[in-house]
Amino acid sequence: MLSLIDLGAGTLVTSLSIYALSLLLGLQFPALCEFVRMGRPGIVQPVCLISVMYNLQENKRAGTDCMRALIVLSNGTSLKVRIKDGTNGFTANDSYNRFKVCVVASHAEKSGGTPAGVNPFSPKAYVVQYWTKHISNDLPKPSFLIEKASPLTAVETATFTKLVARNALSTQLPSFCSSAKLLCFPDLVASLEKHKKSSNDGFQVNIPDSVLDKIRYRKIANKEIKPGEFFREEMLKAGNVMPMPDIRDKTPKRSFLPRVISSILPFSTSRISEMKKIFHAGDNSAMTRVLTEALTECERAPERDETKRCVGSMEDMIDFATSILGRNVVVRTTDNSEGSKQNVMIGAVKGINGGKVTKAVSCHQILFPYLIYYCHSVSKVRIYEADILDSTTKTKINNGLAICHVDTSAWSPRHAAFVALGSGPGKIEVCHWIFENNMN
Repeated sequence: MLSLIDLGAGTLVTSLSIYALSLLLGLQFPALCEFVRMGRPGIVQPVCLISVMYNLQENKRAGTDCMRALIVLSNGTSLKVRIKDGTNGFTANDSYNRFKVCVVASHAEKSGGTPAGVNPFSPKAYVVQYWTKHISNDLPKPSFLIEKASPLTAVETATFTKLVARNALSTQLPSFCSSAKLLCFPDLVASLEKHKKSSNDGFQVNIPDSVLDKIRYRKIANKEIKPGEFFREEMLKAGNVMPMPDIRDKTPKRSFLPRVISSILPFSTSRISEMKKIFHAGDNSAMTRVLTEALTECERAPERDETKRCVGSMEDMIDFATSILGRNVVVRTTDNSEGSKQNVMIGAVKGINGGKVTKAVSCHQILFPYLIYYCHSVSKVRIYEADILDSTTKTKINNGLAICHVDTSAWSPRHAAFVALGSGPGKIEVCHWIFENNMN
């Protein structure tokens, strides 16, 4: 719990709820408590994680109706603002919804500020601060991951959070989808389903089989095995030429939601009717299939020695990774999709952790209206970064990330890897590339 600093004798210290501050500043916090006013000076214990205090007895300068305030956030950031009364002055009984912010300046007490060009009150800025607080190393933040943070403004986040809390988000679904960069228009999903049947250039409405099968280790033997989909560790040597599977990200581009929204949206098969209402999904629609398939996979029991979680916000992803690996986390992925469906040459190869067996967290996209990653712990693996070269010109076209599963004893004998490589559970290691926009 955060304590507020005494502003001095005669000061009225006011503690507003998270939701109240959302209305004032458009910050991304849920409506968890009511407006609280403390009518005596001194230190107070607020009932929420964010508080504001201001001096009602400060003399206002001529020509201004703003009053100074200090807002203290739970992540250690303090904001200096001036609060403007919407009518004709401040009184002790004023409701918080009459105030407007007219001047805002901020400074961070911790290192790792907001990147240039990013609104310091936006969900993306909050994610950057959250990363800085929870990841202990000073390595550059993974730009490809930060870019997936919600594009919502602080005001939009507060507005949609309020709608979710009132069970009224469905009334503003087009606006929500457009502003948050989601895939939730029924007509768009239907067009993608049609596109899937009539074209072979990438979009898929159902969760890609290759993703599910690599997660679940249950690929059946009679399904088509793409060249290069699985390979042996010995192939990762400079100069080797090997087929590269189609590593393109075939799902529509979407963004994470701020955790303040994703955490209060329904996400379980037991609440599928609520989810269908929110996303305007008919009983037999493509959107309903998207929802049910994602939920089924997310609620599937973990495999032996597996810890798993589906995450719909970057904060959740950070929390899961650090709970498994500790705070010194490095995020890696394959740089792009170059080399897909063609023979490539392996260039320089670097073994992560010196090429020793290690533990990792792998995160794979699952199709859903907002960005969802299926993250799970992977034990007894070796991870490699390899330069991918054009097999003809020998110029570098990609930087690939490969993971080799050392212990395959729990895999099904019918797993496609054993069909492709000619072996069985526990007899060989199995390697595969991390596809575009998946990560390890």
